[in-house]
Amino acid sequence: MITLRKFDVGSAFRIGALLTGLLSLVIFAPLLLCQLSIIPAMSTTSSSFGSSNLSNDLPFVQGMGIAGILIFYVCGTLVYAVLGGIFGAIYALGYNFIARQFGGLQIEVDGLEAALPPPAKPKNTSSFYDPNFEQG
Repeated sequence: MITLRKFDVGSAFRIGALLTGLLSLVIFAPLLLCQLSIIPAMSTTSSSFGSSNLSNDLPFVQGMGIAGILIFYVCGTLVYAVLGGIFGAIYALGYNFIARQFGGLQIEVDGLEAALPPPAKPKNTSSFYDPNFEQG
């Protein structure tokens, strides 16, 4: 039986940020495609209303719409990645505190005991019997 006693907060941040960032890329992709499909529909709608200032500036408006959508996609992914990292670190800190008070997760793994070296023998606690006693 193996007990997980502590998670490294830095690695929990890194894994949380990477997983959440990748997940947001997958989730935002259909949203991006839907928004990009609406922009060409704007040109047919605005031209049917006759000549206006908007229809004269339509390529600029479409370009700004595409740029805005792409900026939202990139910035949204970055924000979600950072938030995922922060929450991963908070969860690791919480787990470390609770595991210290009540014990960590216990996991049983087959075949791992044979691969691990035997546990180290405890040091003597008395210098009276052992001349090579190390304090600390």
